[in-house]
Amino acid sequence: MPTWPAHSSRPTNLRAREACARSMTTMPLSRSAWRQTALLAFLFSQPLLLLVVRGWGSGVLLIGSLLCMVELAAQRPGAPQRDHEWAGNAPLAKWFCASFGAWTLATLVAALLRGHVDWPLLDSPARFAVAIPVFLYVRRAGHLGVRAVGYCAAAGLVLTLAHQVLASHAHDWSAERMSNYFADPLAFGYICLSLAFMSLASALSDTTQPKWALVFKLLAAAAGLYMSVQTASRSGWLALPLVLLCMAFFKYRALNLKSAAIATGLTLGLLGLGFLVSPTVQQRAMLTVDEVRTYSFEGMAPETSVGLRITFARIAADLILERPLTGYGDTQKSPPPMPAVVQHYASRYAQDFALASGFHNEAITNGIQSGAAGALATLALFVVPWCIYIRAIRLGNGEQRAAGLLGMVFGITLFVSSLSTEVFGLKYTASYYALTTAVLCGLCLRFTNTDSN
Repeated sequence: MPTWPAHSSRPTNLRAREACARSMTTMPLSRSAWRQTALLAFLFSQPLLLLVVRGWGSGVLLIGSLLCMVELAAQRPGAPQRDHEWAGNAPLAKWFCASFGAWTLATLVAALLRGHVDWPLLDSPARFAVAIPVFLYVRRAGHLGVRAVGYCAAAGLVLTLAHQVLASHAHDWSAERMSNYFADPLAFGYICLSLAFMSLASALSDTTQPKWALVFKLLAAAAGLYMSVQTASRSGWLALPLVLLCMAFFKYRALNLKSAAIATGLTLGLLGLGFLVSPTVQQRAMLTVDEVRTYSFEGMAPETSVGLRITFARIAADLILERPLTGYGDTQKSPPPMPAVVQHYASRYAQDFALASGFHNEAITNGIQSGAAGALATLALFVVPWCIYIRAIRLGNGEQRAAGLLGMVFGITLFVSSLSTEVFGLKYTASYYALTTAVLCGLCLRFTNTDSN
């Protein structure tokens, strides 16, 4: 144990340290600190009304990014540097900024090579570029912490469930499948599922939370899982075993046979319970197995839900091989001619559906629009944040590890969902992923202030 000199003001016992900490927390905040707290609270509030108010998710991202740029520009270049950068954080921060700008660049380059720019195709990619100032700001001023993110995710699920119960127009999309007046069942389902997993991760990672907060997060997670089941959508549910593995990785900081066996057992138990309790889960699971079993690669492919998705991937592979660099742009406005081989297995309905409504896979859809570079840029939006989250869980402090866990379960859920539907094709879903990822990655790579160490 090190000994401090007699003249040192550092507390020498636990009671003195606790008193010092209480005095620091009761100190009045400056005007600048109040402004930072208000801006962070606004950024963290996106899940609250994401599935209640149309345009809320995009509005929080755009307004928040503008305010973050103002705050970053207001920092004096000549001010004394009191922040400490952890080794390895700076390269990861650069990779994050590069990945969030790569999709916009790939879309522009492919459009220039085609000789025509489809400006609407830049809408979703631009939202990721817009989220970069949010990431840079949260790195500097993320003092509210990941606990606030967990509370907002849980509160968002509670408000969404209340809206479903009380609002008369909540089920305008379909009477049999839960949704709302602007979110289709697929998007509604995977957003509720991602927020539910984030609530569970927050309940697991926050070891100092009061009991009421733990109960609140668990009930909110149950509400999110319930709403996702009621959408009758399978998008995202295959993420469950991976989410449980992430929680085991968080607890043990490594994956071993024991943690993998526990995660697998819990997954099978939860899936079995859901199959026995919910007729909707039974119907969708049995339908999925039957559609996979009956799909044929010889002759015309069957036009079932799963069958169409497999056919879309086959069509996309044949199209990308013909134009790997430029892509085809907006296939809804300018449908490209289909390769001759496509006519042997895809009906006219399947071809028209894929070109008009997307290929039901985020990376494939962007590969069709912007070539191979667009597909790779889409994958980078998932892979680079995962690297940041994993490093935070393994090497970070308590706050960074918690942010890494929330980021991993969120990113995995959206990635698994992107395998069967477009998760960035809508403005509010692209804004949701861009802002949430920017906030959580910023918390994982946050600067530490040397005055508080």
